[in-house]
Amino acid sequence: MYRTRTKSKVIAILMSAMALCAGGLMSPAAAKGASIKLAVVDLGKLTSQLTEQSADQQIMQSRLTQFKQEVNTRKKAIQKLEEPLNPQSVIALKPGTPEFNAQRNKLLKASLKLQVFEKFTQDRLEIKQRMLTADIYRDVNAAVAQYAKAHGIDMVLVTHKFDYNVTSTRALMLQIANRAVLYHDGAVDITPALVRIMNQAYQKANPQ
Repeated sequence: MYRTRTKSKVIAILMSAMALCAGGLMSPAAAKGASIKLAVVDLGKLTSQLTEQSADQQIMQSRLTQFKQEVNTRKKAIQKLEEPLNPQSVIALKPGTPEFNAQRNKLLKASLKLQVFEKFTQDRLEIKQRMLTADIYRDVNAAVAQYAKAHGIDMVLVTHKFDYNVTSTRALMLQIANRAVLYHDGAVDITPALVRIMNQAYQKANPQ
């Protein structure tokens, strides 16, 4: 009898400790013994089906194409500047002459400008990509919170498709370490609903 009472007290203490550790994750109703309503979202699947994501990819692809075209244009101009400095060229300038030195200075300036342009543009593209990614994640968080409140969901967990065909043990272990949900019933997956809601909201805000 004593061991039974002691075991019950231990269980009660453990349950109280778990509730405290959970912090804000447990709703008042759940703390009183009511069930917690859970849902899962596949972030990879969600973002890949968002109209906003597709539009952002088109923006980045367009900017990347323009960047590559400009780099190619500048490289061709540099090649033309190099030609008079090539002793084998039919328009070769004599080394040491004022014309040769002036041409070499033009080449150096053009090459330096290309390096600066490439570094500056790559940094801008990276910043733009980071901003677009942050915007999507911010929109996803807002949509999840709004949907959860509207449907009485206490907690939304992140899930993703597990890839067993990765080419390295490190990549496999990284997937395992980052996996938050091992199993869920399809009924608690709110990904399709979020895709529909977020795409409708984006199309309304960005009419064609």
